[in-house]
Amino acid sequence: MKKKHDTWTRTMAAVIGLLAPASAISFVRSREQLRRYTGASMAGHNRVRPSRRSADAIISRDNAMLVARARDLVRNNVVVAGAIRKITNNVIHTGIKPQAQIRDKGGKPSPINQDIERTWKTWDMSNEFRQVQELVLRHWWIDGEVIVHLWIDQARLDEGVCPLRMTILEQDMLDNTVHGTLSNGNTAKHGIEFDAKSDPVAYHILTTHPGDTGILSLGTDTKRIEARDILHIFVPERASQTRGVSLMAPVIQEMADLSEYQVNERIAARLASAFGIFVKSTTDLQGNALGGIAGDADESAEPEMSDYIEPGRIQYLPQGTEIQTAKSDRPGTTYEPYVKTSLKEASVGFGLRYGNFSHDYADSSYSSERAGALDERRGWIGQQRVIIDKLCMPVMRRFLEVAAASGLLPTVVISAPIIWQTPGWPWTDPTKDSKAAQMELDLHVTTHRKIAAARGDDWDDVVEQLAREKQILKEHGLLEENENE
Repeated sequence: MKKKHDTWTRTMAAVIGLLAPASAISFVRSREQLRRYTGASMAGHNRVRPSRRSADAIISRDNAMLVARARDLVRNNVVVAGAIRKITNNVIHTGIKPQAQIRDKGGKPSPINQDIERTWKTWDMSNEFRQVQELVLRHWWIDGEVIVHLWIDQARLDEGVCPLRMTILEQDMLDNTVHGTLSNGNTAKHGIEFDAKSDPVAYHILTTHPGDTGILSLGTDTKRIEARDILHIFVPERASQTRGVSLMAPVIQEMADLSEYQVNERIAARLASAFGIFVKSTTDLQGNALGGIAGDADESAEPEMSDYIEPGRIQYLPQGTEIQTAKSDRPGTTYEPYVKTSLKEASVGFGLRYGNFSHDYADSSYSSERAGALDERRGWIGQQRVIIDKLCMPVMRRFLEVAAASGLLPTVVISAPIIWQTPGWPWTDPTKDSKAAQMELDLHVTTHRKIAAARGDDWDDVVEQLAREKQILKEHGLLEENENE
């Protein structure tokens, strides 16, 4: 096919060239365009030459600046700070909580489940695991990665608490100078040590944060920690990636430009509100810009023009002068469209509806907001899955091992199946949504447990609470006979 294409092109070009050589050249070029991707064309304005380096190579070059700018936006940009809070509030909310699922030989829930959850709750309160979840999520969004160091504190066991402890480390704590082939034959990439199978075997962690005030990074020691005791939480986007990248990377420039533009507009608006007046003169008023007579011997004489305006004042102007007021059209008519467009683009990067991101619901409708909310929640559910898989489950497995080894729980719990109850969201339209849920139950396409989970409730707790309430009503004679049946 390629040969026929080339032969036909040459033949037609020869014919055209007999009459118009320039047209023949243009014809050949246009034919060549049919054989290539236009996205790879270097013609005209499309002269971008992006790098084809590995993900790790690009990250090592740009990551420090990306993280610094992302952190600065979260500190100082009200919209970005609000977006991160919205995400953490919806993904974590009251916390992602475990439910043990051990069953006895008869298939019924084992009493050990309650022991696991009771021991976990005590440990959870001691380690503030909900706040850990929120902190991990924030660092994932802002820094692109976070490190959790698991270690044992035997002093906790004296308090009846599982001695497993956690330390949250920022990505700055990885020693990037540990890079290349090591003396033990392993290979290190920016502080992470890999074996011959490309599996991480250790992390080289700085003992102090390199950005701490008064601490010189040259004097900071590095500690090698086994990979078993480290949770390196990030989501790779390329196969050649071993370090995380800020999820805010695509919106950093957009939000920085918007912030700068708004600052400039605020300055211009302040200048415009300063009601300046200029006195224009066609005569020579040397010696007194306010209109006095040059060389006037009487220094105390009141000038013919004032440098301020008093209410009700009648002012006579010197001959040959006129008044001009300073005018400004800032912010202009393009301000609002530009801000709205920038926020819409940034909202896509954060996975939020524009109205939810900017609190601008002027152009929203009920149906569009509802559709956007469904798509938004899918993103939050995906983030919950990441937190469960990369933080909650590994921590729970280590917790069960340590609790069993410490005698707080029987050894059977080490392999206990665990499900995680995530916070849900209230129904957008309670009446319609509850009817839809009932229809799905009638069609046997869902369960009470799934419906409760979607709302962030534990169905077992709901059933137990309903049973207790029914018993109380019965004891007080407030339960109807038919309800009692």
